[in-house]
Amino acid sequence: ASVGAKLTYRWALSGTTAIAPFAGVYADNYFTKDDAGGAAIPAAMQGASARLLGGVAVTTDYGLKFSSAAELGGLGGNFTSWTFRARGAVPF
Repeated sequence: ASVGAKLTYRWALSGTTAIAPFAGVYADNYFTKDDAGGAAIPAAMQGASARLLGGVAVTTDYGLKFSSAAELGGLGGNFTSWTFRARGAVPF
């Protein structure tokens, strides 16, 4: 279960290109207890933790899109996880 917020501010760089940086903070609670054996999620990933994220998205009037984001999770919990993601799209 997660609760939090992500804030984005979008502005035009030029007449055809816009940029939108974003940042967010979330509180997560992992419910991973499973007595059925063969747990897919490590036992350390249980309980409450915090997650921070940030990134940027760029779009053009021609339909080109690019975004990248980084996320740091497990803060205050028994684990730490880093995630980085980049996506691009070109219409044809």
